Amino acid sequence: MEDFQWTFKPRGNTWEHFFQQYGMNEITADDFWQLLKLAGKGEKQDTLRDKHLRQEILDYTVEDQYAKVKVRGSAHQEFALQVKLNYQYQCAISGIKTKAFLVASHIVPWSENQAQRKNPQNGICLSSLLDQAFDQGFISIDEYFKVCVAEQAKQDTSLYAYLKLYSGKRIDVPKRFAPDQEFLAWHRAHRFLDQPNDL
Repeated sequence: MEDFQWTFKPRGNTWEHFFQQYGMNEITADDFWQLLKLAGKGEKQDTLRDKHLRQEILDYTVEDQYAKVKVRGSAHQEFALQVKLNYQYQCAISGIKTKAFLVASHIVPWSENQAQRKNPQNGICLSSLLDQAFDQGFISIDEYFKVCVAEQAKQDTSLYAYLKLYSGKRIDVPKRFAPDQEFLAWHRAHRFLDQPNDL
């Protein structure tokens, strides 16, 4: 170590003031690799192993992985198009019209009822955030088509501040394919975080 040539900083004649407080320094990569070679006690280092070690430390690559999964395909696309057209490409709660933020949200989820997957009365056009709130049960819709906000939403003050803007608001109900009351009742019973008292 006495003869070691540091590249990040000249050592001088002594070690005094070479290391910063607590003996910690940030050194260059070259110094690091030279110290590793020095630790080999003079043995000839394998260049390929050296390169491999450098790659292991500096390589952030993650290979793609492939798996067989069930897909919704064209049936879901058809449902989404019909629902969005039915609501004239506008969120039924917030009124947002930017298409990139609109989702055809299932009332009874796709996975729960195969027979109603494509039924437009099982869908509501919502903005992406309200779609998530609906799917997760933070909001639901009552029999009068009014928005209900779950008490549990209060655990996130920012989320609750946004959702409570729509509490009690009647959704924009389309003339054709209005949300089916049975589907809305299913959502209140099985998804809404505040279960109705009569269930």
